[in-house]
Amino acid sequence: LGYKFGHISLPKNQIIAHSSLSYAMVNLKPITPGHLLVMPKRIVPRVSGLTPDELGDIWFLAQQMSIVLEQRHSAKSITFAIQDGMDAGQTIDHV
Repeated sequence: LGYKFGHISLPKNQIIAHSSLSYAMVNLKPITPGHLLVMPKRIVPRVSGLTPDELGDIWFLAQQMSIVLEQRHSAKSITFAIQDGMDAGQTIDHV
């Protein structure tokens, strides 16, 4: 199974974790060290299009990645952000 971020095909080595419905990758233009993207495997442009299972799976994987980030970067806090739509800063049509 190949991974896609909107219209962009991703090499498998960019994927650092995955679950049945979602995956995580390091942001190629990170704002901070450890900046990750967690998204559904299915290409969904907006949060409102996610199924309840996808939404839960994304947040579960985000939680797991936050634990890893805190350990690897000695972080004491984590920021979770969603850019949902162009006016919110979303640049690729994929949650």
